[in-house]
Amino acid sequence: MNIAILGLDIISCLTVVFLSKRIFRSLKHPIFLICAWWSVFLLLSNVVIIGEGIHLGTHLIFLLFIYSILGFGIFFQSSPCTATFPLPKILVRHSTLWITISILIFLLSLWLGFVGYKLQGVYGSEFRALSFATGDYSSLLYGSYYLQVAADLVLSPLVLFGVIALPIAGIYYNKCKFLLSGFVLSVAASFQGSGRFHLYCFILATALAVIFVKRIKHMSRITLLAFVFAAIFVLAVISRQRLQAAEFTADVIENTIRQLVSYHVFGFYLFDYEFSDAASILHKETSFGRLTLFSYPDRIACMALRRFGINVSPIIDKFGEHWQSYVWLGDDRNGHSFVANAFYTSLYPLYYDFGYLGVVLVPGLFIYFLAWHYATYVRQNNITSLFVVIFLIIFFFTSIFSSKITSSEFLVIFICILLLNPVRKGFQTKICRQAGRSVSNRKSCK
Repeated sequence: MNIAILGLDIISCLTVVFLSKRIFRSLKHPIFLICAWWSVFLLLSNVVIIGEGIHLGTHLIFLLFIYSILGFGIFFQSSPCTATFPLPKILVRHSTLWITISILIFLLSLWLGFVGYKLQGVYGSEFRALSFATGDYSSLLYGSYYLQVAADLVLSPLVLFGVIALPIAGIYYNKCKFLLSGFVLSVAASFQGSGRFHLYCFILATALAVIFVKRIKHMSRITLLAFVFAAIFVLAVISRQRLQAAEFTADVIENTIRQLVSYHVFGFYLFDYEFSDAASILHKETSFGRLTLFSYPDRIACMALRRFGINVSPIIDKFGEHWQSYVWLGDDRNGHSFVANAFYTSLYPLYYDFGYLGVVLVPGLFIYFLAWHYATYVRQNNITSLFVVIFLIIFFFTSIFSSKITSSEFLVIFICILLLNPVRKGFQTKICRQAGRSVSNRKSCK
């Protein structure tokens, strides 16, 4: 354990707490939650030593990322601007159509989850790897490259939206049926690839909604705990399935707990593995935003060109294959050997495309919308803004595992947030004036 780096991490955590308490006046503020999340797991990565540990340079770039988020949060907090975000008119006017589409997507997800569960029994431990599609081959679940890409671009964002939005709506409106639907959808989505991500998002969305929704009845809290424990149980079942164990044994439980800890620090080690290597492509190449900000249109364009016989692949396919390659990270103090893949954090594409500027500046785009919608929710108790706040927090939370900024499901939802936001239509001044008139203790909004 590097005592100097450990001390630096502890000071960083304390600084985040002090500034958040002093400026945001609350430890429930979204900016604090994000910075505290990253700071704690960065600290944990120095406690859970694998191999030689994480180099100082890697620690510093993660601290740069954390304090970039904190700095932008403080900057946008100083002059918050609110706006009204009602449900889009197209949803209200054609509500029957959208409800029908939602039910069909829900049923399709259930069917795909059932198929995935059956395939898991046939292929065993190999199913997890075969459930992904990269390059020119498709996953077992879809059987076609184009169908797989179409599902990634359209179906996956809608499923993720449901997994996050349904528990939020359940807690906001105190409706158990929404929570139950979100739980079932997250289970079905998890079984499609023997993954745990959607259940993890369901748990996070539920916990964050409990933090931000102002009034929750006592009976509702008991119901919430039941759903959370049910989700944890399904997570344990999937873990047992992936280990090919017939029942829960002490080894299975120990392995699951070890994974729970190690999965939250692998990203730091994998990023350090390439960042500390001067010969890595991380230092020698760039896609000028094609990997980060334009990965979604890049996939659509490449898929269209392939239909015309032009053999091109989106850059995310290249990195998908690269990230899926296992890397030996070393042994811990107990002699356990660790290999990992995929967990490169969102800092990897940011640094690959834009270097240090990307690590510092790009988070500001997301923090701007987070700060604006949080201010709107606090003043207006608006469920649309509540969803945006929780979605962006989950985006930052899960970026500790893999590159969510290149994920189609997250990018599609974020693009919808941009379309929802009146700033894109040039009405910022008008909105600020309306916000200033609507808040009694403010004379204007600058």
